[in-house]
Amino acid sequence: MKRGNFFVIMLFVFLIVGSVATIVGLQSKLNELRNDYAELEQLAIDYKDEVDELKHELESEINDEYVAKIARERLGYHMPGEKIFYFGGYGK
Repeated sequence: MKRGNFFVIMLFVFLIVGSVATIVGLQSKLNELRNDYAELEQLAIDYKDEVDELKHELESEINDEYVAKIARERLGYHMPGEKIFYFGGYGK
């Protein structure tokens, strides 16, 4: 085998190995990006549901039950004389 042919074959082998390594790396990155996309898509769905629920609350008529619900959930208030029990922690 001539020396020139040997270098051409070695160059060809290096190009093939390099191309395969690049393709494997890109495939791995593509799979990672697909997983990230799926997670972000699920987050978008969750936030859309939350936004829809909040819109419904805003559009609904504000009444005493709604005010009491918000006071309990977001502000930690309770009715006078009401006993509050905390389970599994120190409370809010």
